[in-house]
Amino acid sequence: MRFEFIWAHRTLWPIAVSCRVLEVSRDGYYAWIRSRPKREEGYERDRKILKAATEIWEASYRA
Repeated sequence: MRFEFIWAHRTLWPIAVSCRVLEVSRDGYYAWIRSRPKREEGYERDRKILKAATEIWEASYRA
């Protein structure tokens, strides 16, 4: 949650300052940044699965 806060406010305060105030390492923050695309791909996959499951459920509910 701290990394999300730093990301959301990165244009307001320097990353180093935010990391120091929130007591997280800059290395940890940048590792979190590098892992974002993987997480976002997973979120997209989950949305597709949810949509397909919902469509199947709706089709069986109407039958």
